[in-house]
Parts: sequence; structure tokens; C-alpha cells
Amino acid sequence: DANNVLVLEQFLDMAEESQLLAQTGMSRDMSSQMTANFTQIPISWLEQEQTRFELCIATDPYLCGNLEQRGILSHYFPGSKLNPNKRIRKCKDILTNYCVDRFGQLYE
Repeated sequence: DANNVLVLEQFLDMAEESQLLAQTGMSRDMSSQMTANFTQIPISWLEQEQTRFELCIATDPYLCGNLEQRGILSHYFPGSKLNPNKRIRKCKDILTNYCVDRFGQLYE
């Protein structure tokens, strides 16, 4: 499906730019090796993106305050020292930037 190819291309671009969570502290050479020169993404890397994927389901950044009030954001950012306002800002950033950039028109 063409839409899946577009999403894969977005994630490959992210990997090439060392923007995936799994790449934190990883050298570009190691990233290149693990992705077969940025042509595939290890499933373990996508699993680390799961929190952000799941937040994309909310679709509307204005729902982040509601998600915080219901205790959902603390589930997505466990053990973090983020206060409620910072969790809401992080949620809005993910929905406004990450989700739109990764899923494009499929998301909007």
C-alpha cells in the first residue's frame, strides 16, 4: 500500500537523522549497520516509539490537558520528573510535530 511506503520512508528518514529513541547515544555507523544502510528499521526500534505512536491516536493537541487530568499522560511518561504542565507541552509537541511529520496526510 502506497501510504505504508510513505510512512516507512518517514521513519527511514528519521533513522538517517538519528531521531529515533533507540538511537540515543548510538553512532551513525552503528545506526547505518543496524538499518542495512537506512533501508529497514529493526522492530525493537519501532517498539521504543510505541508511546509516541499511541499518543498520536488522540489526534488533537487540545486533548492533552484532558489526558493529563485523567492521569493518562503520567502513564506515557512514567518516572519522568515532568510536572503536569510539562507533560501537557510534551504531549502537544508529539501530536503537533511528531505525528504530523511521521504520518502526514494519513494523520491530518
